[in-house]
Amino acid sequence: MEQDKAIRYNRQALHDIDKIEQYIASEGYPAKAISYTNRIIDRIKTLEQMPERNTRCKFPAFAIRGFHCAVFENTYIIVYRITDQTIDIKRVIHGKRLNY
Repeated sequence: MEQDKAIRYNRQALHDIDKIEQYIASEGYPAKAISYTNRIIDRIKTLEQMPERNTRCKFPAFAIRGFHCAVFENTYIIVYRITDQTIDIKRVIHGKRLNY
């Protein structure tokens, strides 16, 4: 049985999550902001067991680097790379910010 891979967040991904929380809180929903970003983190944690279940990104800037993309609640895209031992979370981006 294959061992779960460890999740590693790069600085930009952590910044993305923080900015999402700040934006929702600035709209007058501080409790919702915390809950929402916790759900993003929970979704990321599910990648430990089957990271390959998401396809490679179709967005050119990520596709050429071999990144995978996971959709969170039809709004945010979790961009990550699978290595031998880790799942490296690169970005958490609103889908509207990506160019097809």
